[in-house]
Amino acid sequence: MKYFQLIFASVILIFILGFGVTNSIAFADDDGHHFEKHDDGKYGDYQGDHEKEGPIEEIGKMIGWGTAIAMGFAALLYPFRRSLKTLISQFSKWKNTFISFGKFITKNHVLIGLIALTLSILHGALMFLKEGELEGEGIIGLGSVLFIVLAAILGSKLMQNKKSKRLRTIHMVFISFALFLAITHIIA
Repeated sequence: MKYFQLIFASVILIFILGFGVTNSIAFADDDGHHFEKHDDGKYGDYQGDHEKEGPIEEIGKMIGWGTAIAMGFAALLYPFRRSLKTLISQFSKWKNTFISFGKFITKNHVLIGLIALTLSILHGALMFLKEGELEGEGIIGLGSVLFIVLAAILGSKLMQNKKSKRLRTIHMVFISFALFLAITHIIA
C-alpha cells in the first residue's frame, strides 16, 4: 500500500517539477500547418499564420492533460473491481499487489475525482481567459465538466447510501458521458 502511495507521490512530484524547470515545452500537434520545402530539399520558413502559444495556454493545456489523467485514474475503480477475481486467478503471484492497488484506488477515489473536477474547472478558466470566447471544443469541455459536477453530487449522496445500486448506476452513467465528452474535447 505504501509502495503505491510512494509511486503516485513521485510521479506527481516529477510532473510538477518537470514543468517548472523546463524552459520550452514542445507539443507534437502541428495544427495542419506545413513548412515550405525549398528546391535544395531542405525545409525553410514556416508557412501559415505562426502564432506562439503564450504561457497561459501552455499551462492550460498541461492542466487539461492532468485532468485527463486524473479522470482516467478515478475511472479505474469500477473496471478494476469487476476484473479483480479474474486478475487474481490468472496472475496468482500478483495477488497481494492487485489487492493493495484495489484498496488504494478505493481509498483515494473521491480525492482523485475532486482533483479531476478542480483541474477541469481551472483548465476551462485558463483556456477561456486565453481565447476570450467559448468555441466548439470549449462548449464540449464545459459539457464534460457539468457531467463531472453532476456525478460528484451523486457521488456525495452515494457515500451516504453505499448500497444504492440506482445512485451508483446513475453516477457511472454521468461519468461515462463526461469521459465521452472529454475524449471528444481532446480530439476536436
